[in-house]
Amino acid sequence: CSHENVVVQMQARLLLIALMEGSNEAVQARIAAFLKTHKRSHFFRVAHEALVDTQNSLKDLKRCLKLSTRLDRRFHWRARESVQDDSKFADKKVNLSVFDDSVASQSELVRIDRNSHVMVLLRQLQLMCSGQHIVLQDLMQKQSSTGSCNLLRACTTLIGAVQPLTSNVVSDKDPTPFLVLQTQLLATVCSMSQGPNILNQREILQSSVLFDVNRIFSSVSYIVNDTSRRSSNPSDDVSTHAPSESQ
Repeated sequence: CSHENVVVQMQARLLLIALMEGSNEAVQARIAAFLKTHKRSHFFRVAHEALVDTQNSLKDLKRCLKLSTRLDRRFHWRARESVQDDSKFADKKVNLSVFDDSVASQSELVRIDRNSHVMVLLRQLQLMCSGQHIVLQDLMQKQSSTGSCNLLRACTTLIGAVQPLTSNVVSDKDPTPFLVLQTQLLATVCSMSQGPNILNQREILQSSVLFDVNRIFSSVSYIVNDTSRRSSNPSDDVSTHAPSESQ
């Protein structure tokens, strides 16, 4: 899982996930014994770098989406209705296709789906700590006296980075991939702290996770789909969505 080749990393992680499904304690014990040696700290560095890179990419994506939203509201109508219709600027027409292509390409900044590297990594970390494995839970926060990588903190920070992207406040694009990532992050953090693991729970309380979760719940509203076709199952009559910025 710490190989330089990303494809090899992915295949190794997928193999470990398959072996650990169902809380395989024997596999967890072998992994814990392997990772407790100082020479194996490279595994945690690689995992930490992947989480931090995803966090930075999400922040860049958020800035680009905000910028594209503002430009779409202000620049487009001015460019189309003012600049291109004014004969004085006939020789300086704005190439809107360049801008449109650049905005569309921002979705490629972050590839988030169930088979992406960060999702597979988070699932692996979740299963490593599954069943309240105290040794592996402790390793998620500290590996040695020097040079430790706090994977739990990286996960809680990533929750804060993805939270704004789960609603249409930032963009009208489909938020489903970010919701899937958010769900996996919360599942991984819960697995790291169950038991309870007091040290890991303290780390969570010192982060902004509770604030981010509260914002997720506060952004959910319920709308009756069709009162004329009300069914006996309440879940059939409501849907959830994130309110617009005006709400």
